[in-house]
Amino acid sequence: ANDPVRITRAEWNRIVASAKIVTDDIRRSEEKAKRERDFEAQKAAKAKRDKMAALEAKRIANLPKSFLQQRQAAEKTVVRGKAEFLRHHLRHAG
Repeated sequence: ANDPVRITRAEWNRIVASAKIVTDDIRRSEEKAKRERDFEAQKAAKAKRDKMAALEAKRIANLPKSFLQQRQAAEKTVVRGKAEFLRHHLRHAG
């Protein structure tokens, strides 16, 4: 019952080849590299989001004006014209 486990030389070589011996230093450096990769990925994702947001803002800015905005712009033009008219005539009236 307490016989040692017997494995072939080929199995032993396969186990040795697939076993990864990791020291604390190796583990730490791998974790650091992973953190740096994750950070770079987050930075790239944020840059992409910011670019998309800027494009969306530009798209919204370039949309045609609403009827309300068109009417307000027209009223502003009319008021500006009246103001210019009054300014001109009051200046030369006296």
